[in-house]
Amino acid sequence: MTRHEPFTRPAITPADACHVVLLILAAMLVRPASAADQDRNVSSIQDFVAARDRWPQLVGRPLRVEGRFTVFSKKEVRFAGCDVRFQSSTELIRFRGDSTNVEIAGQLAKENGKFVFLIRDLKPRQSDMERLAHDRLVMDTSNPESYYELASWAQQRGEFYSDDELKQAAGDLYRTGLTRASETLDGNDSIGLRELATQVKQFGLEDRLRLQYLHEANRAEYAAALEQDTPDFSAMMLHIARDFPGSETAIADNLDSLRQDYEQAPVAVYRVADDETRRRLERVFYTQVVRSGIEHDAAEDGRNGYAIATRIENDLPELASLAEEYRQKELAYLDSRIGQLTRQQMLDLADRHEQRNNPERSTNVKRRWLKSREQQAKADGARGLMELGEEYLNLLKDERGAGKMFQLAYAENPQLSTASDWLVDHGYNLNQGKWTKPGETPMTEDDEIAEAIREGRPQKGMTGEQVRASLGSAPSSRIRFASAGQISEVWYFEDLGISVQLNRRRHDQNLIVRRVTDAP
Repeated sequence: MTRHEPFTRPAITPADACHVVLLILAAMLVRPASAADQDRNVSSIQDFVAARDRWPQLVGRPLRVEGRFTVFSKKEVRFAGCDVRFQSSTELIRFRGDSTNVEIAGQLAKENGKFVFLIRDLKPRQSDMERLAHDRLVMDTSNPESYYELASWAQQRGEFYSDDELKQAAGDLYRTGLTRASETLDGNDSIGLRELATQVKQFGLEDRLRLQYLHEANRAEYAAALEQDTPDFSAMMLHIARDFPGSETAIADNLDSLRQDYEQAPVAVYRVADDETRRRLERVFYTQVVRSGIEHDAAEDGRNGYAIATRIENDLPELASLAEEYRQKELAYLDSRIGQLTRQQMLDLADRHEQRNNPERSTNVKRRWLKSREQQAKADGARGLMELGEEYLNLLKDERGAGKMFQLAYAENPQLSTASDWLVDHGYNLNQGKWTKPGETPMTEDDEIAEAIREGRPQKGMTGEQVRASLGSAPSSRIRFASAGQISEVWYFEDLGISVQLNRRRHDQNLIVRRVTDAP
């Protein structure tokens, strides 16, 4: 078996190391400015100038550079942005055409302490705009990176040569690339949209475009939040306030019309809006998110309407009408459940109506609440009826209503002196087992119905509308049936514990109450 000698890496001499370094430096210098350069062995003048600190190591090495000349004579060329003289030992012939771009091959030298470039060969090149047009024709237009690469080349040269036309073309390329990129995104890809917004800033494009992508990113996040059981609207509000400074500040002007347009097509409306309108739309969007967060906590039946209204007024002062809607919802909720309210809850409800300059509804609340207590008072006997009578006096100063309760208490227990004493003290006389006041005249049926409506007591002979007026609410449920030329309905008022039977003949217009009973 042949034994192999161990491999030994040859030693690198200082001269070899220096040679390698120079090769690396030369390669860095002659790299193309961008993908737009098809000739990979040509360096732009701006790269040549940027490598000034490496020029001493490049003296005598073959180089190729290209750029725009400012001076072209028989023996010399000068480039824009470069103070090095490009000199030729033979006569230079200027090429025809308007382009001032040329490519020069030769080598760097140093004469009298200054760098010069010795021209070996010279040839014309397309103008930058011609090169841009050509590269745009052959590029992959489906790939955003192709636009970014060509735009970067145009941007760098435009800045080096102070060429506004080239810089504008670069901006157009960046925008088109971003459009291609946005077209590949899912509409709900908020991360991708935020990345586009970051690129807009990196590319030095107008802030309007950055704000457009940020707006669409926030809209995507908002849509996703609405699909969640417990959305984090607070985080959304922070994002919007960060992305659109000032959006958390209320605007005094009426934004209702703008809000309607925006809510129908938010992305499209924001895209075409001018800068001032966008500031308003950002506030509209912010209020939309805040409103969603508040209304997410709103009870469907309206029971916490006042708490929701307070939050709306504190956080969204421009939506005062919405706050009022929620107050109305809670009032309706409480009004429909008057019989289930405690005394204090009833007083709070009555006070709210007073604060809203509606004393009639306040009185109606108290009367309906007292009416809802009659069944329980009867079940409690004479003392329960007398206590309810005192409530009629305390809450409504209604001596007549109180008198009826004390009369019922007396009828329940004639031996109870408290009831008879109260009646006597309030001017009633006992005649043939009935308590009446001197001079009282029997009321007509219309008088009785009017009084029953005021007192919140549905009674026989009322129309359906009068029943609603007396109770201040619609029935919680109803049953309807027809027979023998007659239409009948039974209305249930669960909170009051009563049912009302009404009927009408087919040729009559109004339902008439035939009976009022306790609900089953």
